[in-house]
Amino acid sequence: MGPTVQGGVLVSYGDNDWSSSVTGAEPAYAEMRNARPIAGRFFTEQENAGRARVCLLGKTVISNLYPEGFDPSGTQVEINKTNFTVIGVLQVKGSNGFQDQDDTVVVPLQTAMWRILGVTSINSIDVEAKDGDSVQGAIDELTALLRGMRHIRAGQPDDFSIRNMADIQQAQQGIASTMTLTITVLAGISLLLGGIGIMNIMLVSVKERTKEIGLRKALGARNIEVLFQFMVEALLICLIGSGLGFLLGLTLALLMQLILGWLMPLSLSMIAIAVGVSSLCGVIFGFWPAWQASKLSPIEALRYE
Repeated sequence: MGPTVQGGVLVSYGDNDWSSSVTGAEPAYAEMRNARPIAGRFFTEQENAGRARVCLLGKTVISNLYPEGFDPSGTQVEINKTNFTVIGVLQVKGSNGFQDQDDTVVVPLQTAMWRILGVTSINSIDVEAKDGDSVQGAIDELTALLRGMRHIRAGQPDDFSIRNMADIQQAQQGIASTMTLTITVLAGISLLLGGIGIMNIMLVSVKERTKEIGLRKALGARNIEVLFQFMVEALLICLIGSGLGFLLGLTLALLMQLILGWLMPLSLSMIAIAVGVSSLCGVIFGFWPAWQASKLSPIEALRYE
């Protein structure tokens, strides 16, 4: 069991300031909330009891206060104008869809209550069950205990809430699955419309260049060569479009990271898949116009008006 308090703070290092959120917690928080530091250490019970001015920083806070690649462990920062020693760096968690989980500062509970936030009550209590089968029983026991402590009579509604993190995780997974399906459908429709557009462009190109095709074939160009020429043109159109789309997506990702603080990682595999799908779209939808161009008769093509 681990009580916590939260609040907004201003974190400063040198000439840099950053508005973030602070979480006051006990040492058990590191294990219960998977907040073990990737550098440095977590605070101890003695530091919590002594209201020590120590803290751990999330990646977003570090990136906005320190130079890139700098290890903040051991440095002094100001939290609401009070000096704190950075003793650790929290592991990267990214965004949960609602907030940036790396935009946080973790300090000892007593330090947060008495030195930073000036509060005498906690916001929440984290409770860990022995196993998955014990979760509901633990919730029922906690509900009965809290109702008794808060003198809530039978029939009266609870003035507190208990959240099962497993249910929250399932809800988030459901939202993520729905978004994935929606994005997949939209991507499929976009590819279909883009492919139809490419096919129409290539059909118009074949029609306007009929004499050119006839002249090439009259000079000895084979059907496969004409087919290859128009297939390459369709492929180039798709590659140019995918390049512009990549630049637009990269710009939007950077803007979302700067404005909303959401991490939008890009990998080479994602880029390769996007280029591959775009190229396949060009090959599939460009084949029919290229096939028509390759089958044109040189005589009829040269007479075409």
